Amino acid sequence: MILLLELYRYAQTRDELKDKITFHPCGQKDSNSFDASRLLRVISYSNSFDLNNFLSIIRYFFLGANLSGANFSGADLSGANLSRANLSWSKLSVADLSRADFSCADLIRSDLIRTDLSRADLSRADLSDANLSDADLSRAYFSSAHLTRTNLSGADLYRAYLRNANLSGADLSRAKLWDAELSEATNITPEQIKQAKNWDKAMYSPEFREELGLPPVN
Repeated sequence: MILLLELYRYAQTRDELKDKITFHPCGQKDSNSFDASRLLRVISYSNSFDLNNFLSIIRYFFLGANLSGANFSGADLSGANLSRANLSWSKLSVADLSRADFSCADLIRSDLIRTDLSRADLSRADLSDANLSDADLSRAYFSSAHLTRTNLSGADLYRAYLRNANLSGADLSRAKLWDAELSEATNITPEQIKQAKNWDKAMYSPEFREELGLPPVN
């Protein structure tokens, strides 16, 4: 598994190889061989030899992997390196992804309902149309992330870092914004913010504080 992941990652950095060497751990999406739960079973098999065996050995080798449509529901991938990975349309609900690296990852239309993403790095990740309702996003890092039409309803964003994140059309209803860093977040409206809980306890630019009717910070 590690060898195949590394060969694929290397091939994607070489123009002469990127179209010749492909690796889809779950099979190619929309093909007859696609099995969304294949990796989930591999994780289970690995852990039958030693608890967290898969996580301790392979979690650092998912960088740039093509995992589109994969089913990781309930899996423990805490601390995994999924930077630049393609996880579009994937199922990650109720998974432990705390402290995982999703920087520059493709998470378009992914299912992250009630997922633990606390302290995860999601900088520059694309979460457009993803569902993160009731997810634990406390202290998560969303710098310059794309959150266009993302469902963040009920999510815990305590001390989440959202500077320069694009929140166009994002659903923040019932989201907990205590101490969230929203300075310079883009395409966000007072109407969106006021659907959240503790919205007055978050950090905003002076101009946006004025739009929200909040007093200036001394």
